[in-house]
Amino acid sequence: MLIPARHRINPPDERLIENHRMIRNRPKCTTQVRRKLINLDMVVNAVTLMTGITFEQMQLKTRKKHILEARQWVHYFANLKKIGSLEYIGLQIGNKDHATVLHSCKVINNYLETDQSKRLLAANIERYLN
Repeated sequence: MLIPARHRINPPDERLIENHRMIRNRPKCTTQVRRKLINLDMVVNAVTLMTGITFEQMQLKTRKKHILEARQWVHYFANLKKIGSLEYIGLQIGNKDHATVLHSCKVINNYLETDQSKRLLAANIERYLN
C-alpha cells in the first residue's frame, strides 16, 4: 500500500535545524545582555553611601526626616529598577506595606520636580548603580 505524498514524513533539512538552533539560542533582547543586574543590596549600598544612613537605621520604626528620606530613596530606586513587587520591597526595607512604598515613590517624584539638590542626589545614586 502506497502512502500519499501529503502524509509522508520527510527528514528535516539540516539548514532548517541549524537555523532553529540559532534562533533558539539568541538573546531575547539586546538590552538584556548589556543591562547590569541590580539587586536590593546594591540599591541599599548606594543610598547608604550617598546619604550616610545605615541599613540598620533604615529598618528602625522612626519618622526622623533624614532616616525617612533615605528609606524613601531605597523604595524609589528599588521600584524604578524593578527589583521586586511593592510588597517585597516594603517588607525588606523597614517592614512596610506596598502602599508605603508607593507613597515613597510619589514623594521622591515630587522632590525631583521641585528640589535641585534632590535631583543631584538622585543623579549620584543612579550613577553609582550604573
